[in-house]
Amino acid sequence: MRNISARGGAQGGNGGQVETSGKGSLTMSGTKVDALAPHGKAGLWLLDPTNFTIAGGIGSLVPDTIFESEIESAGADVTISAPDTIVATGTFGANDVVVPSGLNLTIQTTAVGGGTGIDLTGSSGGSTLDFKISGGGNVSMSTGNTAQTLKPSKVTVTGAGSITLNSLGPVDIYNTTLQTAGGSISITGAGTTLADGVKVTDS
Repeated sequence: MRNISARGGAQGGNGGQVETSGKGSLTMSGTKVDALAPHGKAGLWLLDPTNFTIAGGIGSLVPDTIFESEIESAGADVTISAPDTIVATGTFGANDVVVPSGLNLTIQTTAVGGGTGIDLTGSSGGSTLDFKISGGGNVSMSTGNTAQTLKPSKVTVTGAGSITLNSLGPVDIYNTTLQTAGGSISITGAGTTLADGVKVTDS
């Protein structure tokens, strides 16, 4: 277990920013980040290898992978950022990822060329894998260029939070649900000769 603390002060102040990165590859082992703030805004945990996997369950020492347990125990807003590709794989407990209440989840690819983008439908739960946000937290997903596709799985936001999907390539929403409790849902995608800008299908 690796513990990293960048908490806000006991009397005031916001949480700090924690960046975990590696040149070409990133390996973590049960990392727990605490950038909460008793009297301010939570800080940010940024992870940014070249390609990244969101894996179900509990694990350690798998390169370029964050496990379900590490997201669910995060003490900061979580930003998963990779130039080329981000995918979900494995089996998730209760088929969901429960982000701690009040925290934001950002998943983004950033390359100006190449890469495949974001596909969160590759776990055993497929498109029903549910990313759950509560307490006013928001979900944001984006891709970095027209060659990359954004393919989310299920997202459920309770409280006042919102969902934003913003792809410079297509957005492919297949057999899944995006749900808020009154917060906004924004979806933006770019069409090509082979694909619609935003494609919504149900099996």
